[in-house]
Amino acid sequence: STKQPTAIKSSYSSVPLPPPSISQDVVSIDEMHLCSPPSHGIDKQVREKLSQLEREISRFKMENGILEKLRIEREEALLQFKQEISEFQHQKEQEIERFEQYKQEELKKLKKERKVFDTYQRESHSVRDKKNKDEMIALKQE
Repeated sequence: STKQPTAIKSSYSSVPLPPPSISQDVVSIDEMHLCSPPSHGIDKQVREKLSQLEREISRFKMENGILEKLRIEREEALLQFKQEISEFQHQKEQEIERFEQYKQEELKKLKKERKVFDTYQRESHSVRDKKNKDEMIALKQE
């Protein structure tokens, strides 16, 4: 026959103790001392191990708190960065639009100035050509 695990019996009562459950909370050293039989060498080792585990749990909780705070800070920084990128893109688009308007205005001015310059050159050439023609006529008449 197979041997069934037996419940641990306390020397103070004949009621068997329930088997330890994974979901049970960690028992503090003081609680353990109240419900345990008189201390023996093994009991001391168990209390030391329990104390060590409680310290580790405390350290992990502290580290988890720090990590959670860092995660929140990182998410906030990322959100702020995304907002800054969005604002930058918006400003960039506005600047490009202003530049395009300025460019169009300058091109219109250049075309107008070119037209005025071309008209001036044509008139200047025609006046010069007329003077040359008049001089040639005058020279021929002499």
